[in-house]
Amino acid sequence: MNAVDDIQEHDPIIVPMVTDNTKLYTGMICENKEMMQHMVKCFAIKSHAPYEVVESTLTKWVIRCKKSNECCKWRLRAI
Repeated sequence: MNAVDDIQEHDPIIVPMVTDNTKLYTGMICENKEMMQHMVKCFAIKSHAPYEVVESTLTKWVIRCKKSNECCKWRLRAI
């Protein structure tokens, strides 16, 4: 057995693709929670916009800017 055979025996590897022009917008629909989290992480890194998780359940993910107590008012609620 080689490394490729070993990988095929496990769950598929999902690598979400995010292009340079990916933007977050109201009403956006993602395939799943993991895809949304990946897109937000890429956005946060690209935009220098750190965030903190306010609430996370199987069906809901709420985040806000880490500087929300200062001047930053952005937030995201995904259900």
